[in-house]
Amino acid sequence: MRKTTRGVLALCGLLAVGLAGSLMANGAVDGDLPAMMASPQTVVLAKVTDITVHTNIPLVAVAPGTVALNGVAPSGVWADTLGHLVARFSIPDLGLAPGSVTLTLTGALVDGTPFSATGVVTVK
Repeated sequence: MRKTTRGVLALCGLLAVGLAGSLMANGAVDGDLPAMMASPQTVVLAKVTDITVHTNIPLVAVAPGTVALNGVAPSGVWADTLGHLVARFSIPDLGLAPGSVTLTLTGALVDGTPFSATGVVTVK
């Protein structure tokens, strides 16, 4: 009985940590103005091949084929659990150099309105 109780408590704790992480990640890009968050925020060039950009921009509002990060087209675009634009980009295509790097996500909405959002990553 004790092992079962401990197992259930451990499982509940893991579930709570996972839910909290998910809520914090989805809330990291709040607000009415276009905003983005890059993941990972520290890019180790020897280990990381892709960077994922999370936004607060509804994917259904984005004109297909207009999204770019520092002028580079994404390798994939999808919606997160809130319906916001998420895009993945190839690190070699971005040509990042070590240091603090500002990334600018650009695109257009289906009504033709352009958008841009910036974020900073550390490249090692």
